[in-house]
Formats: sequence, C-alpha cells, structure tokens
Amino acid sequence: MKTRHTRVTPGDVVLLVGTTKGLFLLRASAPRRRWDLGGPYHAGNAVYAAALDARAGRRRLWAGVASMHWGAVLARSDDWGRTWDEPAEANVRFPADSGLSLKQVWQITPGRPEEPDRLFAGVEPAALFESTDAGATWAPVKGLLDHPHRERWTPGGGGLCLHTIVPDPTNRERMWIAISTGGV
Repeated sequence: MKTRHTRVTPGDVVLLVGTTKGLFLLRASAPRRRWDLGGPYHAGNAVYAAALDARAGRRRLWAGVASMHWGAVLARSDDWGRTWDEPAEANVRFPADSGLSLKQVWQITPGRPEEPDRLFAGVEPAALFESTDAGATWAPVKGLLDHPHRERWTPGGGGLCLHTIVPDPTNRERMWIAISTGGV
C-alpha cells in the first residue's frame, strides 16, 4: 500500500489517528469544511499513541509503533510523516535489573512550554518514562517504577498500562497519571 502525504500549512487543524494498521494524519484549514488524509504511516504495525510536539519551533510527530517482530519503539518525523526516524532497537526500555519488558507505548505527552526538550511516555507494563533531550534518550521515572505497591498492581482486560499523562498547568512539581485498574 502506498503512503499518501498531505501538505500541512500554518493555521491548519491536525488530527493524528493511531490504528492497528498504522498512523493516519488528517488536516483541514481552520473552517474544517474538508479534511485531507495522509498515511498510513508504519503500515501494518499498530500505533497506540501519537502526539505532535510544536514547542521550540518544532513540528515533530511522535508515534508509539508496535511491531510483532521488533517490539515497541517511539518513532519521530519532523516533516509531517514524509520521513521517519525509527530506531534500530528499543529506545524506551526498562533497566535490565527490573525484570520488566516493554510491551507497548500507550501515551506520548510533550512537557510544558517552558521545558521544550522534556517529553513523557506512558507504557505497559505501567511505568512513566521521561526524556529531557527532545526524545534522544529515555529513562524511567524511578519514583513510580520503584513504587512500594507495584507488586500488588493487577492488570485489567487491556493490560497494566499507564495510559494518561497530564502535567499540572499551575504546579511544575505535579502531574496526574492514570494507570489501568490503578487509578489516578
């Protein structure tokens, strides 16, 4: 299947749609009378999370791509999907001594505007990863990874995933995260 690209211009509305068959990009001018479709990007691979990072003049797309052969990775594009930087190996991974293995990236959230190089990723099994170098490297947030109740967390029907990340807009030291069957 040939990938179709759409041209995004300043002021357009952009919608990213992750599916089990890849990522799609929909764009429309501000009145939203007509939508153009781009994709599929990462055809044949599930994309469970996608985000646009428009901080610091970037127009970077992020996709949590799941491959049955290569596992889950975070891929990025700086040209609205025409080219993708896909790592050769997992760029989000648990420490070897944790006994955990990444199954899926469920959420990608850019940090606050005043922290243009900070990103967060919520994964399965439930953990929060952080990048402070615009996504070049990722590390688990130890406070959650080493949480004393972690052993008692029980997965729901969809697995034990961290699926929502919301930085507090009024307090830089706080964010809300949601874990399936674990609460907020």
